[in-house]
This record gives sequence, structure tokens and C-alpha cells, in this order.
Amino acid sequence: MVRSLNAAVAMVIAPALLLVAAAHTGLFALGSRPLTYAILVLAWLIGMVAIGSAGWSRKITVGLMVIYTIIGIPALPLAGLLAVCSTGDCI
Repeated sequence: MVRSLNAAVAMVIAPALLLVAAAHTGLFALGSRPLTYAILVLAWLIGMVAIGSAGWSRKITVGLMVIYTIIGIPALPLAGLLAVCSTGDCI
């Protein structure tokens, strides 16, 4: 139960914290698209590692990874935009 809770928190909170940290350190403001995409992929990868380390059955793990990817494709860039807006640098 605790391992599942830790994995759920890690797959939601850790990517958001990475995006906020990247926005507040100016990594998004550098204007480098490859760097921005790398940060977004790293945020997605953190969630995937959290799912993989939860110890759930293979069927549930694969299913959650697919769902996390489908949700993450639009959600992570929007979360990055929100993180940048929290610095006052909105479009």
C-alpha cells in the first residue's frame, strides 16, 4: 500500500516539481527547443520510472504506462506552460 502511494505521488508530484524548478531557474527561458523537449521527456520519464518501481503486476504496469503516456502528451507541456507563467513570463 505504501509503495503504491509513493509511486502515485512520485508520478504526479515529481514531474511537476521538475517543471517548476526548470521554469524558476530559467531553463525554459533560454529559448532552446531541444532543452525544453529534454526537460519534458525527463518529466515523463520520472513518471514512468515511478510506475515501473511500484511493484504492480506486469499487466497493470503496462496499462498505467500507456495511460500515463496518453495523458502526459498534452498535460506535461501545459504543466510546463503553467510553471513558466508562475514566473511572470506568460505569453
